[in-house]
Amino acid sequence: MTNLDADLDPLWQDLDWAIGQMLIMGWDGTEVTPQIRNLIEQHHVGSILLTAKNLKSKLVQELQTIAHQAGHPHPLLIALDQENGGVNSLFDEDYICQFPSSMGQAAASSAELSYKIAKATATEISAVGVNLILGPVLDVLTNARYQPLGVRAIGDDPQEVSQYGIASMNGYKDAGLATCGKHFPSYGNLDFLGSSLDIPIITQTLEELSLSALVPFRNAIATGNLDAMFIGGCGITNPSMSVNHACLSEQVIDDLLRNELGFQGVAISECLEMEGLRNEIGVRTGTVMAVEAGCDLVLLCRAYDVQLEAIAGLKLGVENELITKERIYTSLKRIFRMKKSCTSWQKALNPPGISLLSKIHPGHLALSLKAYDDSIAVIRDNEKLLPLPPTRCTRRKNCSCLHLW
Repeated sequence: MTNLDADLDPLWQDLDWAIGQMLIMGWDGTEVTPQIRNLIEQHHVGSILLTAKNLKSKLVQELQTIAHQAGHPHPLLIALDQENGGVNSLFDEDYICQFPSSMGQAAASSAELSYKIAKATATEISAVGVNLILGPVLDVLTNARYQPLGVRAIGDDPQEVSQYGIASMNGYKDAGLATCGKHFPSYGNLDFLGSSLDIPIITQTLEELSLSALVPFRNAIATGNLDAMFIGGCGITNPSMSVNHACLSEQVIDDLLRNELGFQGVAISECLEMEGLRNEIGVRTGTVMAVEAGCDLVLLCRAYDVQLEAIAGLKLGVENELITKERIYTSLKRIFRMKKSCTSWQKALNPPGISLLSKIHPGHLALSLKAYDDSIAVIRDNEKLLPLPPTRCTRRKNCSCLHLW
């Protein structure tokens, strides 16, 4: 690779270093394995996805130490799903607080509460070394038949989703994390009807999407606080667009996300190990297509042999000029800009850990209790049955207990 952009270190002329920074990878297990060490040391992978299967004390610090000793100019991006509710990759009853889901928070009718919850969550996961949260969820949930989301979504009103999603995003940012909106262009109105690939599809027109599903994404982008966007693996079938996988589509990423909505941050692909995508496209080809389409980071969640396939495919794509050096350098600049905003070697190698978590836990626990109390909401009471009157127990003679019937 030649003609290096003046804003980039000469190190990135090395193709192996350059493509390693464009991959985000994970693994199963609770220890640093030879495989994940090899990906960081030999293949220069610059971003790691952690899950509940492998997050434990000192793990993140060990990963960063490996990267530092291997000569990485920038710390690893350490990404985590920590949506609260039923989706938490990090949990520990002594130090990590549980909070309501996104829909539960919206039921509390307080964007300020959502901001506080997000800031508390971000402070906790940042204490163990995480610097990128895969959130907020910005999907507008308008189709309950297919439910990869459920209470993970804020609701079905685009403005409400915008309000609470942006509040959460700001909370994450103010605690020092990079943010990632998801799942673009939307997982809120998916259907399997008409899909021949066993992949959920969006059937709304672009005009319909623009009036509903895209509203929260557009509003979050406009704040300037959204660092990354998670691009879904769904298909799109409408009169103006026929796409099998959004994360492999230039129409979705370059045209819709970047040109129409003005997003200039990091685009992260859906995991290319997902069955429908992998079976139809293949990982080598899929990795090249994702980068060609405009993804800056390509996600491969866990299978080491598949991850090596992706590396080989991406390298071959550059060597065969299917991917231009300009595309690579543009992605690198976006990635490094995000890294500089959320981490440094001083911070990455010295996470505060339990010393901070034990100090903030009582306050966060009180916030958690308040959030759950406030999230209890009456959704429907058409027969005006509430409040329920207390009645004496009639099951046993002389019983003095009260029951709510």
